[in-house]
Amino acid sequence: MAAVIFPNAGWAREILVLSMRRFSVIRVFGRASKVLAIGSIALMAATVESVGQDELLPVDERVTVGTLDNGLRYYVRHNGEPEGRGYLRLVVHAGSMQEDERQRGLARFIEHMAFFGTERFSHDDIVNFVEGAGMRWGDAANAYTGYDETVYTLNIPLGNGGVMDRAFQLLADWASGVTFDPLRIEQERAFLMEERRARLDLSERISEKRYPLNYYESRYARRNPLGSMIVMRNAPRQRFLEYYETWYRPNLMSIIAVGDFNPEAVEARIKAHFGELKNPENEVPREFDNVPGHEETLYSVVTDPEITVSSAQVLIKEDADPEGRAVDYRTMLTKRLFMRMMNSRLEERSREAEPPFVSASVGRVSLGRKRMGYIQNVTFVGEDFQRGLSELYAEVGRVARDGFTDTEFKREKANSLRGIERALDELEETDSILYVEEFTRAFLTGEPIPGIAREVEMTREFYQDISIEEVNAVAEIYLKERDRVVHYSTTEEAELPQNEDLLAAIESAKGLELGVYQDFVDADPLVSVELKGGEIVKSDMELQTGVYDWTLDNGIRVLAKPTNLSASEVLFEAFSPGGHSLYQDDVFIPAYTATAVLGESGLGRFNAAQLEKRLAGLTAFVNPYLRGEYEGLRGAAAPRDLDTLFELIYLQCTEPRFDRDGYEGILARTRVVLENRFNSPAAVFQDAIEKTLFGDQLRSANLSEKMIQQMDGEMSYHLFKHRFEDMSDFTFVFVGGFDPDVLKKFVEKYLGSLPGGGRVEGFRDEEVRPRTGKLKVDLERGLEERARVRVLFTGEGEWSLENRYRLAMMRDYLHLRLRSLLREGKEGVYDLDVFANLDGVPYENYSTGFAFSCDPDEARLSIDLALGEIIDLHDFGPDRSLFRRVKEGHLRQFDMNIEQNRFWLSNLVALTKEGRDPSEIYDLETAIFSLRDAEFQKLAKTYFSLDNILFAVMTPEER
Repeated sequence: MAAVIFPNAGWAREILVLSMRRFSVIRVFGRASKVLAIGSIALMAATVESVGQDELLPVDERVTVGTLDNGLRYYVRHNGEPEGRGYLRLVVHAGSMQEDERQRGLARFIEHMAFFGTERFSHDDIVNFVEGAGMRWGDAANAYTGYDETVYTLNIPLGNGGVMDRAFQLLADWASGVTFDPLRIEQERAFLMEERRARLDLSERISEKRYPLNYYESRYARRNPLGSMIVMRNAPRQRFLEYYETWYRPNLMSIIAVGDFNPEAVEARIKAHFGELKNPENEVPREFDNVPGHEETLYSVVTDPEITVSSAQVLIKEDADPEGRAVDYRTMLTKRLFMRMMNSRLEERSREAEPPFVSASVGRVSLGRKRMGYIQNVTFVGEDFQRGLSELYAEVGRVARDGFTDTEFKREKANSLRGIERALDELEETDSILYVEEFTRAFLTGEPIPGIAREVEMTREFYQDISIEEVNAVAEIYLKERDRVVHYSTTEEAELPQNEDLLAAIESAKGLELGVYQDFVDADPLVSVELKGGEIVKSDMELQTGVYDWTLDNGIRVLAKPTNLSASEVLFEAFSPGGHSLYQDDVFIPAYTATAVLGESGLGRFNAAQLEKRLAGLTAFVNPYLRGEYEGLRGAAAPRDLDTLFELIYLQCTEPRFDRDGYEGILARTRVVLENRFNSPAAVFQDAIEKTLFGDQLRSANLSEKMIQQMDGEMSYHLFKHRFEDMSDFTFVFVGGFDPDVLKKFVEKYLGSLPGGGRVEGFRDEEVRPRTGKLKVDLERGLEERARVRVLFTGEGEWSLENRYRLAMMRDYLHLRLRSLLREGKEGVYDLDVFANLDGVPYENYSTGFAFSCDPDEARLSIDLALGEIIDLHDFGPDRSLFRRVKEGHLRQFDMNIEQNRFWLSNLVALTKEGRDPSEIYDLETAIFSLRDAEFQKLAKTYFSLDNILFAVMTPEER
């Protein structure tokens, strides 16, 4: 599926969102948490004897799991990715569900208080420890509270043994030594009110109306972790202690440690720091609440003035599946196969010229520890819920009636197996955070951790055994009528259906005569012509970086850097100057939307659906882009699939495809986005900012029906094809785990066969410039009693990679200063963001600024305080101690980044566009290290200049 990078105008991004795959992403046991967990089904009968299906799965031998005498459990694993880092967690198996009525919200409040003083750490000590070690607050030190758990995280550098000792001391204090200073409690109340204010958006309003039905007649419905504002405003200190002393006890805790360290030494630290913790004498039992069933269907119909599309969710409640045995893993595989194949069919329907729905999917969500919810989500075309719900249910019913085809079944097994085999290939490059999340789930839910090698073995064996009939039978869960909840949400202006109308739409699916599904699969070669190939006429190698530099006889330049950073990954980007800047205004919209349109069309003889099927079991993709100053390609592949990657590159450049049905589908979905887009305060706010900055310039305008009318799929096709018809001014950059000799052969065969006519051109400056001077946006929009603030600085500034890194340091420095001022000093700001962008095309320019939400009555004062901090930096330079911490953090981050293929790819591309040598990548570290106070102050005056500044404030309506 093609992706597209959009410049200033925000509207076209929304076309892309609706053109992307809408699959529910399912995790594999023991792997990354992208995810909806999958559980078991009673119909499983067949076995794979060699796996030992009824036995508990063993723990991965690379993981040390133990339990202290006081009941605290620990998980320790050495992992060298990223190098020199350690990831630590304190997991408390108690959350908002353990609160009584007088404590609602205190579980989260206590999590906050842990950062404001313990027996060995004052708040300043914690901040100094985190930032002094070069960690970033919020990234390296954080916490969250859920219904059933509270989790604290520390991600630390390991160059200094004292840092690890201090980290374990802090974790131990969080476990048993939070002091609950009365003054800090009072100060934090205001901040928690702001956090709640920031989170009470449209999504939360809808969720609050759905929770009572999803968690019908259970305590979950009354224990939202956000809590009660009355309790949080008024609860005395003693009430905090009651919760903390009851539930923060070692037999409800786990320490998780994964990183580039000696596991035995870490295990010894855990025993030393946590072995003496005591459980209370009269323990309150830790019980797990259940979500009961119900015979009747429950309904919610929600309207809201900020809803932009009509949608529905159908949820079926089921008992949570057991985990721990091989048979449970087999169950998970069966359900995962169903969901992925079902979502493929639903996506195919959404691509029709007159789609029955904008998007639809099936998946699964947790309903506490004992129950799961099987969900069907659907976004309607307009308000046509009758057709959308009926067609969704009819598609699931068709699977229950006819089953999946053998070709679908084989294809999905190949895709799934390839995915988990890739995880095994990447074992040594697996990021530590994935193991941390896996072990957290193991402690909280009992998820097994047998290791990826064991999972691959079980997947291979079970895939030989799982029958298509078992997979088909999963459809019956989604068609159940008992324990069903139907949620419908729509705009405030829409005509509302009654409960019986929604039920009638579901029941009408039984009368739809969907024929037997035909799985059209084209097994022909991707590239069906004989390629003449080309020759490399110039070959060099940059010794310091190991970058090969080849020039083909058709003019294409190739930079190739083989690495051992990820053995299963090859990344690439190709670019050529020009982009849609070369086209006049009368065809700007077709050029601007070209890659979104063609992304729904496929390649060569394959439409989008056929291409996905043709690539089953392969790991390779290519995404084209056509933006302001450049056109190009981005993509990736597993080394074993390099041939497929190059075939896709060749097809994308020589045989792009325009599919009329796909184009009509995009138009239909885009009109759905537009119809009620202005119900969204965030969209209106962003549009107002862009209009104030850029006026009515076409190339920065916002979405409108007039623009949709200017879209022309065939013109998009021809313009796109024109940009790729002569590849002689293209540069390709490859980075990853490839053999240079193998890559060279593919380069000569495929890239050498691309057309090249000696084209030499550059991009045209489209002269899109922000207005200068002091600008202001004052907007009244939204229901929440909060102000949204954005202050933006713009202007011309010298572009270089070095300055981009320096500006990132300034961003982080100001974030720390403003956080201290607005978050911790004033307690009036929750979601603070500082941003800084520097660009060299089409002219050297910057856009920097800050944004936050707060009490509407505090907006002006908070802006003044933030500007005062920036002026102070202009006049007096940075705080030396804080500046040193920021610099050290960026140096550590550079050391981590340089071990990533994506870092090499993005910087090689940037340097090449500037005509610079690859070895200058190493100069970036010097640019960070050598930056002095006076130069930092000078950069602040340039990139946060008060000459061109926009103040944007959105306050709620009727103020």
